[in-house]
Amino acid sequence: MMMTSGDIWLAFLKTAGTLLLVIAVLVIFLRLIRRFSSSSGSQGKTGHIRVLSVHHFSPKEKVVLLDVMDRRILIGVTPSRISAISTFEGPWDEEAVPDTSAAGFRDIFSKALTRPFQRRAGEAMEEDER
Repeated sequence: MMMTSGDIWLAFLKTAGTLLLVIAVLVIFLRLIRRFSSSSGSQGKTGHIRVLSVHHFSPKEKVVLLDVMDRRILIGVTPSRISAISTFEGPWDEEAVPDTSAAGFRDIFSKALTRPFQRRAGEAMEEDER
């Protein structure tokens, strides 16, 4: 059976309309998920739970330091379990604890980069003295 040009256009419009409807439903669904997800509300300043620090021991194991209403809780997170390790009372002073993770890596990396150049400069100075 042969389709006429009118039938082809009708089939195309049905397919395009269905595709647009599916995309619209998907966009609405994703916006609702974003609006009602719990992760967006806990990151703000008005939230009662803040993540202060995270240290990964492996891709699936880490410890997390949380601030929950002026109380610090250290928890261990594994794929099968979340356990409270310790709690700390009192106000949190972020300036009292230095952030060594980024600075430590930066120092190690800069030393590793400058060490070969320092050796070459030292060798060049020794050759000049000879």
